[in-house]
Amino acid sequence: GPRWAPPPAYAAGVAYGSSGLILLTLSAPDTWERPDLETVFVHELSHIALRRAVQGHELPRWFVEGVAIHQSGERSLERVETLWGGHFGDRLIPLAQLDQSFPSKPHEVSLAYAQAADVVRYLRRDAREGRRFRTLIGELAEGEAFPKALSDAYAVTEGQLERDWLASVGERARALPLIVGGGTFWVIAAFLLIAPHSSG
Repeated sequence: GPRWAPPPAYAAGVAYGSSGLILLTLSAPDTWERPDLETVFVHELSHIALRRAVQGHELPRWFVEGVAIHQSGERSLERVETLWGGHFGDRLIPLAQLDQSFPSKPHEVSLAYAQAADVVRYLRRDAREGRRFRTLIGELAEGEAFPKALSDAYAVTEGQLERDWLASVGERARALPLIVGGGTFWVIAAFLLIAPHSSG
């Protein structure tokens, strides 16, 4: 990668939006297994496309990563487990901390990605919200700052969005059976968290 911006140690791919450069690795840094190159490539293409769409304006890091996860079609059960574990362990990371950068510790990185994916899923959770999401992207493309674009599209502040999202996580948690056997818990959790949304 460029000497001035080396890829994160945990990354299977990295995009340099200003130059349109994408770098992929044939072995995942954490497991040395071959990553799903097509999924990683689409994820990184999303970063470049979003950056160009908003003409390089600053966006919250969680939003950029969450959009890329959705556009690449990633549906990781491991990510669902990570989010659920963060919720029940009271370890969810405030979105304000994820606005500029992600943590460096592997587990915290996984939790940051899981949260980013779920907040964007929440923003696109049904047909009406899907239309609002398109309005949000349109305003960002016109150069509107993220807080103003979010307010115009969803009539919420970033703080209110986070509170509403956290409430939705809690509601889904309460909908789970308290006692389950074997792997049933995670199967149910996966269904509740990553059931396909309708963007209208």
